[in-house]
Amino acid sequence: MAFGYRLDATDREIGRIAIPAMGALAADPLLSLVDTALVGALGRVPLAALGINLAVFTTLFVVFNFLTYGTTAEVARHRGADDELGAVTYALQALWMALALGVALLLLLQTTAPWIARAMGATGEVRDPTLVYLRIRALSAVPFMIVMVGHGVFRGLKDTTTPLKIALWANGVNIVLSYVLIHPFGLGIAGAAWGTVIAQLGAAAVFLRQGSTALGSPVFRFDPIAMRRMIRVSRDLFLRTLSLLSATLITTAIAARMGITVVAGHQVVREVWTLLALTLDGFAIAGQAMVGTALGARRADLAYQQTKRLLGWGGGHGHRARTDRAPPRRHRTPTVHPRRRRTRRDRPGVVVHGRVAADRGPRVHRRRHPDGDG
Repeated sequence: MAFGYRLDATDREIGRIAIPAMGALAADPLLSLVDTALVGALGRVPLAALGINLAVFTTLFVVFNFLTYGTTAEVARHRGADDELGAVTYALQALWMALALGVALLLLLQTTAPWIARAMGATGEVRDPTLVYLRIRALSAVPFMIVMVGHGVFRGLKDTTTPLKIALWANGVNIVLSYVLIHPFGLGIAGAAWGTVIAQLGAAAVFLRQGSTALGSPVFRFDPIAMRRMIRVSRDLFLRTLSLLSATLITTAIAARMGITVVAGHQVVREVWTLLALTLDGFAIAGQAMVGTALGARRADLAYQQTKRLLGWGGGHGHRARTDRAPPRRHRTPTVHPRRRRTRRDRPGVVVHGRVAADRGPRVHRRRHPDGDG
């Protein structure tokens, strides 16, 4: 039994899709934690600059995750309907949009870097390392968008193992490069930025190669109908993600104005929270792939059954992952048993369990006599 259900083929399929997806989702926050540890060894100032930049890039990059989630749903729907050409066409439109958005974001970050640093409270000695990291990391905008489309395509194919392998490979490359560039080569925070850029370029190249193999020969043409559909499907998700991440961005900006130590500590806590939050999104990925495929095959009954199972698994794991379930503190309160004789510890003015007893002494409960004389 699992959350009131008997494990069957649907549960096993949820696990097959969701567990590798959780690993891929956890890869980026874990990488940020590693970067935090590597840069943190350089001192408070580089760590504060890294925290500001990671908040900016998390907001700017993740807000475009409609490239992933929109692609997942549509590719799954086309595959469920046995429309291979439709799946390929939609994936290519998502790739065109990723290239356009990546170039636009790169130009925006390069031209507005000083303003972004100032808006995030990067002043004084934190300003220069913030600008250095921001300008270098901006070069990963285009490959990052391609990687997001790659994740969406393979999720739509119900293959979350391939994205996990690519993510682990890219993060391993990033960790090695960042360490070598930060410490032996002495590039400091710039080394962490270059390590991320190179790893993202490699991941984008692998996704393009693996994607062309999985989907067959691509059709390099612009389809305005598929593009409009993708924008319409992704609009609400874009606004939702923007609002959530804007709140995180604002808290980082407030922390930056409270001092270097505060923003550095905020950076560590934020990455841990992001890791816990994103890993549970694996059930959402399984839902998109499974329900999208079922609806594409015109199996509404199967989609309904799968949705119930997904709600059970997601709700159960979300409840277990709560962080506010700490056991209540137990306070020892001095008591006097009704039948126990009073001692020196119970006399007025004597300290009892760290507190001074009242002048009238501890209250002793007396049992009423059967004859009624009290």
